[in-house]
Amino acid sequence: MHAIDTTLMRSPLNVLAVELFAKWRHPTLFADIDPQKSLDEINGRFLARPLKGSFWASLDAPSETSSGTAP
Repeated sequence: MHAIDTTLMRSPLNVLAVELFAKWRHPTLFADIDPQKSLDEINGRFLARPLKGSFWASLDAPSETSSGTAP
């Protein structure tokens, strides 16, 4: 089971939602995609005030993209 904050769906951040859906649907095929890394890059390069908080969650086995927590 997965959850995603609707903020990611209604903004230019939808690229993160696409990455998450791809990774959740086909984890082996999209193993090289890292939504958390993308969020970190967006925060560092494009936002004057970085986004903080949890934007996605997963009840699957723990992985590096299951928290969706910005630093």
